[in-house]
Amino acid sequence: KYKSLKIALEEYVAQSRFKTFYVSDVTTEFLNDFTGYMSDERDLSVNTINKYQSCFNTFMDYLTNEIKVNKNMAYRDFKKTNRNRNSESKVVLLREHVKKIIDWKPDNERYGKVRDLFVFQIMTGVRFSDLERINKSFVKNKYLSFVMFKTATRVNIPLHPKASKILAKHDYRLGDICKAIQNYNSDIKTVCERAGLTDEISSLNI
Repeated sequence: KYKSLKIALEEYVAQSRFKTFYVSDVTTEFLNDFTGYMSDERDLSVNTINKYQSCFNTFMDYLTNEIKVNKNMAYRDFKKTNRNRNSESKVVLLREHVKKIIDWKPDNERYGKVRDLFVFQIMTGVRFSDLERINKSFVKNKYLSFVMFKTATRVNIPLHPKASKILAKHDYRLGDICKAIQNYNSDIKTVCERAGLTDEISSLNI
């Protein structure tokens, strides 16, 4: 489990503002960002995230109490994730919202790629963990056919014409493009704002 945590941290650091990572970098902001990364980009369940958090705290306790190389106590704020945390709220895009995103003319190459990747996700329903793996081998006739990273089950997704157009536009290298983009989730928010999605979001409690 420590190896899994190490891999998750390495992947997070690689796509964040950190070039190297020290115990002094463990702040409340870092802990929140890392939790968000595990939830939103790695698509991990709450139980799995909690195991990572417990493992992280155990290791930091070892650095602090046993070998005494850490004096930064911020890690103790790394508490277990609540199953009802706000970040699990779902935002639903209506047809008119999707049309705005598709019709928007990006003035920035990076945001143009983010828009295309996001539209592809909308049209296919693929998770981020699968999006970053997509290449030409995933396309079988008019279907996106692959084994999902999270569940290890095979899916065959009919390709919407717009999804096929995005694949052809980027020479089927969506996975490579996705891996090269840092802070994909925050970029999606910027794309949506620039595309005119500025409506206030309301919550519905059932």
